[in-house]
Amino acid sequence: MEATTIFFLERITKSELAEFYKKTHNRIVVLKNEEYNWEYLDSNGINTLKIFGTPYCKIFGNWAFMISNEKLKEKFSKIPENCDILLSHDAPDINDLGMIASGFQSGINAGNPVLADAVKEKKPKYAFCGHIHSGNHLFEQVDGIWMANTSFVSESYSPWYDNTDIGFLKFELNPDTKEVVSEE
Repeated sequence: MEATTIFFLERITKSELAEFYKKTHNRIVVLKNEEYNWEYLDSNGINTLKIFGTPYCKIFGNWAFMISNEKLKEKFSKIPENCDILLSHDAPDINDLGMIASGFQSGINAGNPVLADAVKEKKPKYAFCGHIHSGNHLFEQVDGIWMANTSFVSESYSPWYDNTDIGFLKFELNPDTKEVVSEE
């Protein structure tokens, strides 16, 4: 993805976003620090997965959505208490999700401590991130929260799954309990 595309998403207006939704037939949802309720059928009727997405990151270079720790605290305070899935661009400083494992910055922990505090406080059932491409990709439960770095590319922007045994993250949830049934 080109940098101009990334910065476009940071500055997108409501009318541009409405046009984007129209062109994609509402099949893609852009979450800029907001909640989306995805409805599905379970044995009791309609159930909902509460998903919260945030693109905001600690300052680590010169990219879109990077803001100060003070502003991050304000943004992450919007994560709902009963969130099922937290999607964050930045990697929380938990379980090596933000540990750079390859490239010239290998060994640097670039995890976001402000996001880590928010995750620990809000306790979503699942937390997925990707900003630090080579961070821990293992789907693991930490303090009752299933989490993984799900970046698709390596630090050099090559498809990550082609170069490792990690593959894509796949798991199945029990539709009634929202708990992990199986994982691959």
